[in-house]
Amino acid sequence: MKDLLSTWVNQDIVFINNIRELKNIKGLSSKRLCIIKTDFKDLVRIKKVSKYYPGVKFWLAAKNISRQNIVKAKEFGFENVVEYPLKQEIIDDFTRVLKAHIAAADALLPPDTPGLVPDTLARAALWRFGKDYAHGTGHGVGHFLNVHEGPQSLSLKSLAPLKAGMITSIEPGYYKENAYGIRIENLYLLEETSVEDKSLLRFEPLTMVPFDRRLINKALLSPAEIDWVNAYHQKVLTALSGFLPAEENAWLQAAAAPL
Repeated sequence: MKDLLSTWVNQDIVFINNIRELKNIKGLSSKRLCIIKTDFKDLVRIKKVSKYYPGVKFWLAAKNISRQNIVKAKEFGFENVVEYPLKQEIIDDFTRVLKAHIAAADALLPPDTPGLVPDTLARAALWRFGKDYAHGTGHGVGHFLNVHEGPQSLSLKSLAPLKAGMITSIEPGYYKENAYGIRIENLYLLEETSVEDKSLLRFEPLTMVPFDRRLINKALLSPAEIDWVNAYHQKVLTALSGFLPAEENAWLQAAAAPL
């Protein structure tokens, strides 16, 4: 777990193996997040000690998390429980959802294409692995701050035509019952483009956040998908690196490095 979290240091995240280690952590009050390894038998002590660190968020890390353990953690006020070590199954499923995201985000569409088309493109990438999700792939975002603002929508039922200037989310997912859930969501602006004089629409990203490299199995990505991720990460670097202090910029450079 320490190796898994070592890249989080610059994000003000600290991992400790035991609640007793808290007293040895210097400057914890300036940290935003503290992840504590637990077997769920020490929640009373963790809750008591955490009160001495106002402003610090406490998450729990545990092996073989059960539904009962999650309920127990919430009873003590801990809303977030993460599993370690990170299972290869989760990494692979995240990568499959990423493939679905790319399938929609990298598409070129004729103007007035209905929203069900990019929705189907995203789902098809997951159908190949026998997976799906029970929600739409995306929704419109409008200037009245209504998160689900139409008419545009990316769903199997959407016949609304997509047009240049629309903003939509792309957010495929996968949810394993009583285990974990994954959703990868970015916002995109539909822009006009052309290929050999044919007018088309493309998705230009508005969200500028790197994908978590720890959750990407490069072996499951095609060369074209790797190129898409690398190009997106370069856009993130170009957009943000000039505005960040040195320490945060160093983290961004590592997080958005080519796969």
